[in-house]
Amino acid sequence: MTVLQQLAEMKPLIILIEDIHWMDTESLGTLQRVLHRLAQYPVAFVLTKHLETPPHLDECLNALTHQGKLDRVQLQPFLREENFDFIRSQLTDRRLSDDELEQLYQSSQGIPFFLAEYTQLLRRNEKFTPLTPAIKAKLGLKLANLDSLDNELLNYLSCCPKPVPLNTLAQLITLSLEKVIAIVENLGYFYILKESSEDDDVLVSFRQHIIHLYCYDRLSLSKKRLLHGQGSEA
Repeated sequence: MTVLQQLAEMKPLIILIEDIHWMDTESLGTLQRVLHRLAQYPVAFVLTKHLETPPHLDECLNALTHQGKLDRVQLQPFLREENFDFIRSQLTDRRLSDDELEQLYQSSQGIPFFLAEYTQLLRRNEKFTPLTPAIKAKLGLKLANLDSLDNELLNYLSCCPKPVPLNTLAQLITLSLEKVIAIVENLGYFYILKESSEDDDVLVSFRQHIIHLYCYDRLSLSKKRLLHGQGSEA
């Protein structure tokens, strides 16, 4: 704390903390204390999170907003045409076909970080791959804090091309339906999974196609065969 105060006395500071949705209650408490102690110093904190918010984080952010210490800016992914405009602005010396533009949109889902990676790839005239080293590294960090049951569920789900009913997931990983619902709900807060409905079924799928690809890519060949086999029997 003293170091930050000393630096702030020398010049204004901007401190970026990304993906705060991964913070636990204790870490958020520490962050709140830091914000309180630095309130009289020229220090601005920029905090990023997904659109979904875990309950403990929502409580923290609401408290900061009520105290007048937080302003929120909500950013949405690019729409399809905005996506195409961004690509064209970055690849002025190259004309992409409609199919290529659509492939980039489907892979990036309008997320600027992924789009920037893909346009850099094309500028270097390299073969397109949705999982560049930088994207793999970012997604690896994103999923690093998940526990074994979270990862087991993601492994099974990554082997399924379509959304999977909750009951089927529970059968595959041999857990109670209540436990699977809790896991899915938690992964939904972290913007990894989403739920939808079809007739009387609640279906589970990845929120982002790129995370689906990453979770499948990280499996060994033998693991893929095992999970595909178990999935076909369910």
